[in-house]
Amino acid sequence: MINESLRVYPGYHYALAILARAKAAQGLHTAAAALYSRRYEIAPHPENLFDVAVALSAAGDLHGAKRAFAEFEQAARAEMNTPDNSNRELALYYADYARNFAEALRIARREAEARQDVHTLEVYAWVLHRSGARAEATSTMRKVLATGVKSPAILAHAAEMALAESAEVAHMPHNRSERDGAWQTSPSGSQSH
Repeated sequence: MINESLRVYPGYHYALAILARAKAAQGLHTAAAALYSRRYEIAPHPENLFDVAVALSAAGDLHGAKRAFAEFEQAARAEMNTPDNSNRELALYYADYARNFAEALRIARREAEARQDVHTLEVYAWVLHRSGARAEATSTMRKVLATGVKSPAILAHAAEMALAESAEVAHMPHNRSERDGAWQTSPSGSQSH
């Protein structure tokens, strides 16, 4: 169906994005980057350039990714105070690639205050998680998931957050009660038998 859309409308940038996501999901990151690049040429919006940079990074083209991320950051910051902006992508860039968690959190929080849609709240939850605010991240992600959203990207972030939370719990000091054989978390962090 997507290929048919592209046959009828060769420059249909939404179809190019869907096809690029499918290629990325198959691990064909170079092909995804090429499709995202075509999309960006047709619809030169910063959020579309972000997808190019992410795909280039996943394909191992670190020089191309660095160049695309720099161009994306400049364009996204230029429009960040307008209603039609790329602030979600900018927050993800700072959290996942630039490792500027304070700026990621500032942008994501501001967007979450202005917009309460699932995509914005999911980005906010992810940035909170990446910034180390795990309890608030989990609470926010639960709100997102309560909507019944089925987006693979959102579900992947939710799963990664849940795995990180499980790993933290697994590494907590525990007490074992001899009376009932149950393991309990010790308030002092020490173990007793």
